Amino acid sequence: MRTIDLLLKLGRQEVGVGIKTNPNRVREYFLSHPSSARTTDVQSMLNVSWCQLFANWVLTRAGFPLLTRKYEEWLRAADDDIDDNFQYLLFGKGYKPKPGDMYYATHVGNKRTDHMGFIIENRGNNRYLTLDGNA
Repeated sequence: MRTIDLLLKLGRQEVGVGIKTNPNRVREYFLSHPSSARTTDVQSMLNVSWCQLFANWVLTRAGFPLLTRKYEEWLRAADDDIDDNFQYLLFGKGYKPKPGDMYYATHVGNKRTDHMGFIIENRGNNRYLTLDGNA
């Protein structure tokens, strides 16, 4: 049974996991997705932004389908039913993110990036508590 509560519980159990603190667990994140399953040594993992791999690992553990698209592909396919009907939530201005929503950030701390994770809490004024890997 897949639920947002299970997804967030599983993700919270991973807080503090990183390549330096638990490389074996991070290897599991890499193994969880076909695109990265061959990346197994620590040096190679250090050269990869693995936030999506963390998200995939948590999603599949919670019973949700694997993410199979890059962000730009999701935007182009926002109205289709491919990939088991699992899409990024694309809402217009005024949408208030809820716990379990996925987010994509192009900037973190004034730095250009491609980062994704889950919303844990909406704290108002465009401030959120998030659950992410490689952050």
